[in-house]
Amino acid sequence: MALFRERNDPLRILGRRILLVLLSLFLISVTWALWDIYRKNGEAARLRAEAEGRLADLEEEHRRLEMDIANLETTRGREATLREQYALARAGEGLIVIVEPDRTEETQASPSPWGWIAKMFHW
Repeated sequence: MALFRERNDPLRILGRRILLVLLSLFLISVTWALWDIYRKNGEAARLRAEAEGRLADLEEEHRRLEMDIANLETTRGREATLREQYALARAGEGLIVIVEPDRTEETQASPSPWGWIAKMFHW
C-alpha cells in the first residue's frame, strides 16, 4: 500500500506532468529548429544553383568577349566589325580591289602625224 501511495502522491504527479510538458516543449522546439534548417538548406541549394548558372553565363560571355577582342586586333576583324555595325556590306562579302592596267604602253606608242596636228590646233 505504501507503494501505491507514493505513486499517487499529488506532488509527484504534478512533477511528472511538468516534466512531460517541458519535454514536449523541448521536442517541439527541436523539431521546429530542424524544420528551419531543412528549409534554409533547400533555399541555399536553390541559390547556389542560380549562382552557378550565372557564373556559367559570365564565363561564356568572358570567352566571347576575349574572342571579340582578339578579332578586333586584326585589320580584317576591325573591317568586318565596322561593316556589320554600320551595315556597309552583306555577310560574307569581301573586299575587291580593282587594279587599272598601266598606261605606259599607250603613252610610249609613236604618235601619228594627225594626232600631232590635232594637238597643235585644239579644235
